[in-house]
Amino acid sequence: MHTLPLLLAAAAALAGGHETGATVDLSSGWEFADDHNANPGATALNDALSAQPSIRAGLLIENGKVAASYYREGVDPGDIYPVFSVTKSITSFLIGLLVDDGLLSLDETLGDLFTDEDGTVWSNVEESGFVANVTIREMLTMTSGLVSPNDFNMFDLQDLGGGSLVDSLSYPEIGTEGQFSYLSTSNILSYVIEERSGKKPMELMSERVLPALGIDPSVVGWSMNRDGQQHSYHGLSLTAAQMGKFGQLFLQNGLASEDAQVISSEWVNESTADHVANTAFPFVKYGYLWWIVDGPSFAMPQLGRSYCAFGLGGQQICAQPDIGRVWVQQNDLEFGASEDDLAGDQTAMFIALDENTDFGGSDDTDSPEEMTPEVTDGTEMAPTTALPAVQSNTTNVGEKTSAPTAAPSKSSASAIASWTGWSLLLLTIPVV
Repeated sequence: MHTLPLLLAAAAALAGGHETGATVDLSSGWEFADDHNANPGATALNDALSAQPSIRAGLLIENGKVAASYYREGVDPGDIYPVFSVTKSITSFLIGLLVDDGLLSLDETLGDLFTDEDGTVWSNVEESGFVANVTIREMLTMTSGLVSPNDFNMFDLQDLGGGSLVDSLSYPEIGTEGQFSYLSTSNILSYVIEERSGKKPMELMSERVLPALGIDPSVVGWSMNRDGQQHSYHGLSLTAAQMGKFGQLFLQNGLASEDAQVISSEWVNESTADHVANTAFPFVKYGYLWWIVDGPSFAMPQLGRSYCAFGLGGQQICAQPDIGRVWVQQNDLEFGASEDDLAGDQTAMFIALDENTDFGGSDDTDSPEEMTPEVTDGTEMAPTTALPAVQSNTTNVGEKTSAPTAAPSKSSASAIASWTGWSLLLLTIPVV
């Protein structure tokens, strides 16, 4: 439960707006803003994050630079951690690569994709007539009519979502086509990716995405079923800094640098558009395996419109394009915890996304050389204010430093109420 003093302290950060900065080179390491952890917004975030013992890490990136960072004592910034359903948004991204390449149409059905020439697939799939007619678009928007089974067992970790192609196609129960129904676990899209690209999701991501983000594939984890296939809707393990790279890539419309288009801007825009308005969660819409948080629709225009990847226990990547911010949070998850703990704490997220929160403004006019420090081996760097590229489990991607306490700049009673209300609302979103 959040205390009023904590929320009042958070409100001290409210002041002024920001403009989106230039595209940064994501193959290099993160840079600190000049006033990293010494600005009112960072003070508010660090207070909110440190008040919750389960929160492992938080990063606020504004205009391509780290304006605030927090790592709980004992948490190594280079350690990867399970991000659970954040994986869904990354899987959607990989589907987008196939669409860009002309290898896949969102209107193709699972029957189109898995032609079953030897007769070993569809004859063994339960409800095969329904499942075969499901389109990729319906799977991305959670409107396929495939729903989580009633006997869902999240502790059967290896084969969550299905241990083979046949198991994966048979795993969901059948609901109502065209109606939003959140399918917590599924491995179908991983088989789709391999069917059309010839590569498993991790292999495709390692070849096409991670090098452009300066991420060593050997320090990324992605769990597999007994068939050796990556899980589609959960299973990725990332560092907070790596999570931020994916958010910034989308904020930059698919550009990893000025001359490196990893994925098309068309896919970025399409996958984060409002495809499902009625998600059963008030004021939260759905894209292609992305959640859309729409502040103006519930009389909170200061939150703007953000798209987020949410994972069980409070794992978060959110991007707010209007103000050039990316927010990342990692939170410990204890199985058997209360419903509140499974949803994770949301207070810091809404401090981060509020356009009035003052992070000092980091849209500097540094030269490209100053903005992108030379990184020679993944751990060394020239400027002392830059974060190194993510290359090893011992990479130091930022340490918490003290920041002055800011005085409130304006009354924020409505913001306090809104942060609290949103924390309660998002407890109901069933993310695995």
